[in-house]
Amino acid sequence: AAPFAFVDPARRTRAADAVARGIDCILRTQVRHEGRLTVWCAQHDAATLAPAAARTFEPASLSGAESVGLTRFLMQIPDPGPEIVAAVEGAVAWFEHAKLAGLRVENFVSADG
Repeated sequence: AAPFAFVDPARRTRAADAVARGIDCILRTQVRHEGRLTVWCAQHDAATLAPAAARTFEPASLSGAESVGLTRFLMQIPDPGPEIVAAVEGAVAWFEHAKLAGLRVENFVSADG
């Protein structure tokens, strides 16, 4: 289908398989807390997929930034299966629970630049 009509069927199949494996990895790395799906970490262990630390100043932790992108990606999947729906609903529930209200970020440039 446009705009990728020029891609041959073999490559389309390989690309679809790669996307399916990527989605499977996304679903398997979503963190569960007390049995509930939450969001994702910035880093995951390559072998176990468990949350992992990076540099010494980056402990394993839930990441809003990465999780927003993953959640939006999952939300764009046409006709998602129940695992994807559950992943999105778990993430949205976590965002709702973790949100900060009554704050505003203001960016500005001072006289010093």
